[in-house]
Amino acid sequence: MKSQAIVQAFGLDERTVAEWRDRAGQHCQDVHEAIVEQGKLDLVHVQADEIRVKGRKMIAWMGLAMMVSTRLWVAGTVSLSRDKGLADALLHQVRRAAQRLRPLRVLTDGWAAYPGSIRRAFREKVKVTPGPGRACLRVWPELQIGTVIKHTEKKRVVEITRQMAHGILERAEQLLQLSRGGDVREYRVYRTLEWHLSRTAGELDTQKSACGFTCARLAHGHVPDWLHLQFLCDPSGTLQRETLGKGMHSRDSERADRSCLEFR
Repeated sequence: MKSQAIVQAFGLDERTVAEWRDRAGQHCQDVHEAIVEQGKLDLVHVQADEIRVKGRKMIAWMGLAMMVSTRLWVAGTVSLSRDKGLADALLHQVRRAAQRLRPLRVLTDGWAAYPGSIRRAFREKVKVTPGPGRACLRVWPELQIGTVIKHTEKKRVVEITRQMAHGILERAEQLLQLSRGGDVREYRVYRTLEWHLSRTAGELDTQKSACGFTCARLAHGHVPDWLHLQFLCDPSGTLQRETLGKGMHSRDSERADRSCLEFR
């Protein structure tokens, strides 16, 4: 529900609702860092994208990254500029969630900043020569980077170009099959990512209030929207990733909200 709708429906002060939103966003971020960003996920295949967001007297960029096999949102960030800082922050979140040195395929659009940011995020220190001295930084040997470039005419997609920015095509196709992807599903998941970005950006665009709209508030505003849908935690606190992407019943939604709210 939008902030203005809450204000009108319940007769609350707009600043109170804004404070609740910020507190909820910070809490969801803490939950995400404690559960997802622990380096325990065998991601196999990740897709990332970004979108331009209009706020109150400001323009920002919002990026999200999704694990394809479970449709788990593994990373999300907001920046005032579309530069390598945005890509670095997004991919370092993905890195904190991933198991070290596991085979990984990362798919992005044609933005030139992505390949370099992916290489910087997924590399390890390797001591080549004995004795004192700085260790070298080497990219993961099983890292595959692919790009999907859409060609449009009159605002309609007429052609899709897929190419490798890093790695071997045959190995990338194997990881695609391991993630239960395939060409049709791959494009469908990428469209799902784009749809969620545009929907969230549209909702945030309408939340232009007198409370001000800073980049931090923009980040706090979009975090709960996609986090509460995926935290299906059992009583022990284990994330049940196998249930993601298969639809959510009302009892699952209630359990997810309760687990997220009760997290300490």
